[in-house]
Amino acid sequence: MMLNLKQVCLIAFVLLICGQALALAAGTPVALHVIAPQSGFTDLDLENKLGHIISGLRGYQLLWDDNIKAWISEGSRAVEINYSKELQTDLAERFNARYLVWVRVLKAETFIKSGTLLPFLFKSHKRKFQIEVELRIIDSKKDGIILSEKFTETLNGSRALAYLDLDASNEPALMAAYPEVSRNFRELEERVAVKIAKELLRVTRKR
Repeated sequence: MMLNLKQVCLIAFVLLICGQALALAAGTPVALHVIAPQSGFTDLDLENKLGHIISGLRGYQLLWDDNIKAWISEGSRAVEINYSKELQTDLAERFNARYLVWVRVLKAETFIKSGTLLPFLFKSHKRKFQIEVELRIIDSKKDGIILSEKFTETLNGSRALAYLDLDASNEPALMAAYPEVSRNFRELEERVAVKIAKELLRVTRKR
């Protein structure tokens, strides 16, 4: 059966609309690349937490970090510690990603912060848990880097008082067993992941 020009145009229009609908349903492709800390608390699960949150955002299609790591490994490339224009371009071409969420965990550490409570007598000691992150969000199709910032999330742990001449690191009240350390870093990861997801929404919704 031969189709006339009007019928051909109608079919082409329907296919175009269907294609746009499918693209909308699939969402805007977002590549996620998370670089774990080299020292401190290295048992982080930030990439999975952040990945699950981005997966739940309406209008976005997540390209999992594991897929990106596998691609880097296949190409015999070293994992990028510093952001590079080459990485942005390669990710966009390989995964057809509109946005790249590049995250490097600079610090994931616990430490004791001290301050004088009574001069020449007592000091106040507090255990702190901290994650410091470098975040870049890149629009691979248009403007390059659309967000670049560093931020820190901190959580307070146990407290103790000690005489000025005592070493706070030996205070039993300030000791932190692994379950407590892990629990606190899980909470910090959640805060970091939520913040990054909010930033992604903020800088991309208007584009």
